[in-house]
Amino acid sequence: MVLAIREMEAGVLSQDLLKRLKEAEGYLREAVTQLLYEPTKSAEGRLGKVAMQDLKRLRYTIQRAEIMMAENGRDHRGLSSTATSGISKKRGDRKMKT
Repeated sequence: MVLAIREMEAGVLSQDLLKRLKEAEGYLREAVTQLLYEPTKSAEGRLGKVAMQDLKRLRYTIQRAEIMMAENGRDHRGLSSTATSGISKKRGDRKMKT
């Protein structure tokens, strides 16, 4: 998951990256499901809370990747994270160079 997010931050967007992020989401969702029943004061309960926060962040990252890919209309490689962060703000104002 960490490597996939680093690729996205480096501006490498592809269907393969999205597939790996969604696979990680499935594993994390299963972990949260198992840890949900642990007492909140136990080590496992605290781990469940962290896992839930990570799952929320991962879902946001997946949504962001899907939006960026939809805006680009294809797999995209080579955009820096700073360049991609302005895509949604400037959508329609200018065309991106590839």
